[in-house]
Amino acid sequence: MRVLLLAHRYAPHSIGGVEIQTEALAAALADRGHEVAVLTLADDVGADVAPFSVVQGPERPIAVHRIVHRLGLARSYRETWGDDRFRRPIGAVLDGFRPDVVHVGHPDGWGVIPFREAGRRGIATSATLHDAKWFCGRGQLVRPPGLRCAGAAEDRCVRCLGNQLGRDPVRAALARAAPRWVHDAVQDDDRRGPSDARPDPGSIARARWRTRQRALARGLVDADVVVAPSRYYAELARREGIDRPITVVPNGLPAHPGTEAAAPGERLRIGFFGNPHSTKGLPLLLSAFGSVPAGAAELHVFGPGDAAGEGVTAHGRYERAHAATLAGSVDVVAIPSTWAENHPLVALEARAAGRPLLVADVGGLPELVRDGVDGWVVPAGDVEAWGEQIALLAAAPARVRAAAAASPPPPSADAMAQEYETAWGAVLTPVR
Repeated sequence: MRVLLLAHRYAPHSIGGVEIQTEALAAALADRGHEVAVLTLADDVGADVAPFSVVQGPERPIAVHRIVHRLGLARSYRETWGDDRFRRPIGAVLDGFRPDVVHVGHPDGWGVIPFREAGRRGIATSATLHDAKWFCGRGQLVRPPGLRCAGAAEDRCVRCLGNQLGRDPVRAALARAAPRWVHDAVQDDDRRGPSDARPDPGSIARARWRTRQRALARGLVDADVVVAPSRYYAELARREGIDRPITVVPNGLPAHPGTEAAAPGERLRIGFFGNPHSTKGLPLLLSAFGSVPAGAAELHVFGPGDAAGEGVTAHGRYERAHAATLAGSVDVVAIPSTWAENHPLVALEARAAGRPLLVADVGGLPELVRDGVDGWVVPAGDVEAWGEQIALLAAAPARVRAAAAASPPPPSADAMAQEYETAWGAVLTPVR
């Protein structure tokens, strides 16, 4: 089988959940004997390279094709999800590689164009619902000032997106010319809310929003295969009107040599891994930890940004290759996200280290835990509940050790690839 995987960003230029999962899937498919290539976006390949050119990197055995473009250069709202300038470069890669399946890991930037170009050539299409970007313009179903959103609804969405819907070529040109402090000021203003109190952006903006929603929904409905890493996101898609079968395939990790967990210490060690964005829940976790009796626990924060407080240690940025080892240095890995996480890699890395999970009760996170057996589920956004749970675990080290012993290994990248292979094989005509 010849498979072309599309990721809006990709290593080494960007390291995030979608990028890591795409890289793991590509390697596992190649190991299973399939011919795999990756198509992604990049804007740092050299000033002398024309926009929308296709640049092929030196990567082997998996070829990586990069289309020169940056999402922020979109001249209109439509170009964030349906830029016709992608037709030529995507078509060139399809004609050169001649895949059996085109798999879209994320719609940022090119949106529906890969589906359309593949459809014109009779190539099977597939997509993964890694987050809510297929239905939510912001991607996380979170609206300013950090409120969880139940789902797409025109009146709420158009007020939330506001300035994005108003983008046109003139405004886009002004934005590109503006100094950095202007962009920062606009972002700060956008975070203030509540978005529900913003003025109605008007009929043109509403029409733009509806067009985008219909186009991406049609892309998913017409795709040959749609995958969700969690049952939650499969159900979310159905609630958003995606009336079609959706296959649940958990994310998987490449084979790991194993991690030696640190010996239990005198105090409970809680670990947080990730960026300090409010939706990841670090501010909440810090507040909750402040209510834990002094000396009962330690909070170790791995990732960019500052974190301070009694018993708090900020370790800074870390290499993804070391994530499981670092997870093994704590007793419990906390995922206090306030947005509907899907099937986050930090949870898999914690499982690779044999660590129990302390997770919020949103999105796909509860699916990763047998509450009270190999982890604990806590109400999202409830500072008091998080503080109480941490204090209870600090006072019951035997429960923590039992949960660690019961922690299952994470799904493997090979198992993930096999499930994709099965789903694609069911819709393909015999391989050329």
